[in-house]
Amino acid sequence: MRMPSRYSSPTDRFNELEFRRSVDQALVQCRRLLSTARHPVRASDVDHQYTDKYALAEFLTNVAIASELNVLDRLGLEADQLATLRDLAAKDDEEVTLRFEGNRNCTFVEERKTTVESPHEHSIDVEEKTKKGFLEQMTKTTSVKHKITTGVIENVWSVEHSYNLFIYSGSDPTKNRVELQSRTASSEVVTSGRRTKAAPYPAAKKIGPFEVSLSWLLRNVSGSTTAAAGEDKAAFKIDRDADTCKTPRRNEDSETALELFCDIGRWCKNVVLALSDIESVGNRDPSIGDEPESKVLLRSITSKAIFVPVLPLFEEKEKDVNNEDNSVASETRSPSPLLSSNDVEIFLSEQCRSLDAAISSLIKTFPESSKHSVLVSSQEAKLYLLALHTKDIVRCYSDGMNFIESMLTNQLEAAIGRTIDRDNFYEYMSTALGKILFKDVYVPTPFSFAVRRPDHSPDGAISIERFDEDGKAIPIITAACKVDGSPNSVRMPINAATSVELTGSKYLHGWMNCRFGASSSQPRHQLTARARQFSSFMLVIGTISGPDTFEPHEAIIVSNKDELFLPLILEELPTAKAFKDAISSLSAEQRRFAEAFRAMQLSSSVFGLLTIQLKPQLEALLGLPPYSLTKEVRLSEDLLSLFIDYQIPSDLLSYDGPDNLEAGEKAGVVKKNAQNVLEMIEVLKADRIKEQQAKADMAFEMKQTEYPPEPESITFGSGPVSVVASSASVMRTKRSARSAAAPPTRMAVERQAASIMPIPAPVMLGSAPLAFGSAQNNYDDSVAFDMCMEDEAPIAAESRTSSPSDGTLLLPCEHRQTNLVEAKLSTATKGTDFTAIPKTLDKLYEEHDTDDALRATTIKVGECWNKKSQTNLLSAMSESTINVQEEKNAMKAKAFDLLDALSRSGALPIVCSELHVIVCSTYGFERSVVETVVRDNMNPIEKLETAFLLLNSAIRNIEPKLLLKDDMQVARLSRAAPKMISAGIVSGSGDDDTEAEANA
Repeated sequence: MRMPSRYSSPTDRFNELEFRRSVDQALVQCRRLLSTARHPVRASDVDHQYTDKYALAEFLTNVAIASELNVLDRLGLEADQLATLRDLAAKDDEEVTLRFEGNRNCTFVEERKTTVESPHEHSIDVEEKTKKGFLEQMTKTTSVKHKITTGVIENVWSVEHSYNLFIYSGSDPTKNRVELQSRTASSEVVTSGRRTKAAPYPAAKKIGPFEVSLSWLLRNVSGSTTAAAGEDKAAFKIDRDADTCKTPRRNEDSETALELFCDIGRWCKNVVLALSDIESVGNRDPSIGDEPESKVLLRSITSKAIFVPVLPLFEEKEKDVNNEDNSVASETRSPSPLLSSNDVEIFLSEQCRSLDAAISSLIKTFPESSKHSVLVSSQEAKLYLLALHTKDIVRCYSDGMNFIESMLTNQLEAAIGRTIDRDNFYEYMSTALGKILFKDVYVPTPFSFAVRRPDHSPDGAISIERFDEDGKAIPIITAACKVDGSPNSVRMPINAATSVELTGSKYLHGWMNCRFGASSSQPRHQLTARARQFSSFMLVIGTISGPDTFEPHEAIIVSNKDELFLPLILEELPTAKAFKDAISSLSAEQRRFAEAFRAMQLSSSVFGLLTIQLKPQLEALLGLPPYSLTKEVRLSEDLLSLFIDYQIPSDLLSYDGPDNLEAGEKAGVVKKNAQNVLEMIEVLKADRIKEQQAKADMAFEMKQTEYPPEPESITFGSGPVSVVASSASVMRTKRSARSAAAPPTRMAVERQAASIMPIPAPVMLGSAPLAFGSAQNNYDDSVAFDMCMEDEAPIAAESRTSSPSDGTLLLPCEHRQTNLVEAKLSTATKGTDFTAIPKTLDKLYEEHDTDDALRATTIKVGECWNKKSQTNLLSAMSESTINVQEEKNAMKAKAFDLLDALSRSGALPIVCSELHVIVCSTYGFERSVVETVVRDNMNPIEKLETAFLLLNSAIRNIEPKLLLKDDMQVARLSRAAPKMISAGIVSGSGDDDTEAEANA
């Protein structure tokens, strides 16, 4: 048997396993009450229709109302009084309330003295001598026992308790009252052992008042008010056609009923606590402690023996095995598996019988209510029992309604064959959006792109990924298209004086994020950047701040097998409807401020990722033909070193000869120029080292002159000879010894020359700093290239064997590189202002989002970055964390210094760049996937499909129905979003060419 699901919601507190056990126990008694031919079972064990669940919810509510009326009858409410209260409750302006209130007074009576005997006895032996005559003497020993008595001063207090239980209408409790029961009793409480007269209780204490409304319950009582009327007492119905009606459990009528019964349950809890407080006072009375009836306490009362008729039962009908015509059998079958009204009457009668039997037992056990010296009498015990039984009714009703919802959950999981969670839903939506909903040209693609030149191996890849519950990173799905037309270029400021012109490709992505539950429960996302060995590219992260302006926030150089992981933070903005509702009551100035600030939020929510290929830009900067540096691995690294570490002007390295030379000859000229600059740097380093050595020698000579060394005694032959060595000879000897021991390394030379030409340590987020050449470089590129090809051979072979014919690359990560759909936007979107897209989407969401669930979302980079890097080719990958802003700023400055050199301070445009503009929206479901389907009666698949269709339509500026795959999808989504499909919503009016392209 499959284990039942459990709800963890604190508002429901429903334990299905315990409820099933209690229903099974009640079923034994139900089968005894009904005839043996009847088969009442749990509602989940009978085949039924969805409408039968509505009938079951109405059945449970009506039986709970009838059961509560039986309790009110035992509290003292007469039939004519019930009819009067029902008429008063029918008026909308009259509220009928059940009220319990009480008082406790403690007054001093007298002070009396008494003696208290010690519980221990003491015995003393006494000898008694007697004489008989003059000679005889007799001795008699007797034992005397006695107790010690102590005088005690006792203070006698009179504690008086009174309470009143009544029903009143209106707002004044003193008018229009129906008295149910009341009682006043007093008891003496004696305190001793105190010199001061301290009262054991406050002089006056007010208990309550505890109130609960009965208006809703009375409005759902029919004209029949006799105890034997059964279900006919109540007339509760669920308005199934109301807009607020979602499920048998989740509708306005059922929610109101549950709220009323929960209020009654809380009222009963307060009454039980108040009666228990009265009993605690009575237990302190020693005069009552000797009475036999006082030994029975209220807490010993239980309501387990009282039958609760509120049970979610269906009747299993017997099939006529002799009738072979199934149609005839179906016609004779009862229209509903619900129990009949006669069965309900039997159950209610059993409730009354068991309730009266329990009350009779209490009357025999507890003192009579006429004894005013007894605080707890049979009347308080009866009220205590009825409160406990009412709590049982409320619990069974609440669990029964939740059991209906649990039936829906279990049936849904049984139909699917598994428990649906957030990851399962994301997986299905990726398949549905990619293969079912859209045409092939408009299919959303994973956000995972290679940084590459056409028909060449990529330098690396970037992707945005989300983490599932198992920690696996999966690329997100976006609606992507290539943006052509004006503006042809985008400006990116890198400092106060320089702006770089980006003339590369621009792509627009629409990301429809999906959230189930609270905002804190959404999955984690990260931006991933990877570089290949001997390859590098620049990654710039920022926002679109204008029609042709990209505002950079972070910049990193990724190189040599680096793996960079940047957390992304998604911040949801209020929905358009929520924003308008919030500012509706503000002043004109406050409203304008809020609108301006929201417009700023929307425009700044356009996220941008820029990738720049370094080798193509180096070729353009140095005047080399395209692809000249593809196999010049060491030359490329030395050039980047000269630009980054030494900031060498590009004019010293570039080719400025005739154009008729071959690409290899031009590269040779650049190689020679780089060789000359590197040799010059080595010469400067050597000169600086000599200068530092000369200074060190001079300092040593001066020190030796000021403090001459002591003469050393050296033995020649048979006697010692004193020898004083000059400081110069000593210095030369020591230096010669050091030179002979170990020749100076290049690292040592560079450290000595640091003052003449500073060499900053590489701060790139690369796995390894670039291996820059020295003056002795032979430029044996064949060896370097062979090493590169050996490292990339497995990946390249895999790409050649598994990649499709269009050149799609299989990345080293787990997912396949997906080609970006380069669908050209219509004329209306040529000259696209990316910052205006969120505002357009905001208006569309306001018009078509009936659930008020679509929110504009901003994307920000988190603080803690992670990277994997490799120090050299022979070392293993190491992981590190970057969370210091100074280090991030240094990376950004280094990247921008290189970008400034590659663009000649903005004079040379950046051609080999790709700008990915991302507009993110979030569809927020307030519950989990299953709870959204069961409790809200909502299909999250259709909701997300229509939201993604709206986003895709706005991104591409094409009518929604033209994006759908076939007429079947158009018809299906027309039922889910008829206004959007029929209206043909786009962000602008498309032209005939766009519509013809979509139809094609």
